[in-house]
Amino acid sequence: MTRRGFTLIEVMIALVTGAIVVTLAYATLQAGTDTEARLTRANEREAALAHLRAIAGDVVRHALPGATSLQVVRDDRGHATRVDIATRGVVPPLGAGAAWMVVVERGADGVRLRASGGVNGERALVTMARGVAGFDVRFRGDLDATWRAEWRDTLRLPQAIELRFLDGDGRDLAAPLVARTSPVGGA
Repeated sequence: MTRRGFTLIEVMIALVTGAIVVTLAYATLQAGTDTEARLTRANEREAALAHLRAIAGDVVRHALPGATSLQVVRDDRGHATRVDIATRGVVPPLGAGAAWMVVVERGADGVRLRASGGVNGERALVTMARGVAGFDVRFRGDLDATWRAEWRDTLRLPQAIELRFLDGDGRDLAAPLVARTSPVGGA
């Protein structure tokens, strides 16, 4: 008796084995694609946050004293939703010279830094850190070593300002940005 082909059982086993191999290969490819997308989003968030932190550090270091130079708005739970800082930034993009009004605010899609000012108030800057769910701000006085949630002295700046950028669970996305304010208000 001579055999001229495969039996039905042999063909079914080959088909099932091939289907399992294809399924595993597809799952591996999909996992790799998902990981690449997550890494891309994380890298973009980190780059945007680094840019925002660099500008915010310059803003804080050169803050100007005055009644409207430093204001914080908080939500019902005490989290900062907006910080207004008058500054005389030194490094680009703010540059030296005229005063700027800078607003850091929490939005639905991330934390935004808006600056307006310049020589005649005609210049504007907006930078956004998408994926950053919120931020918090604290102030350190010059007479004591404690950090406070509010700064009410309209004539003097705090010794230092701390900005923490948070994820959706309230965890720090990076080390807190702590910057000393200029003793003469950035002049």
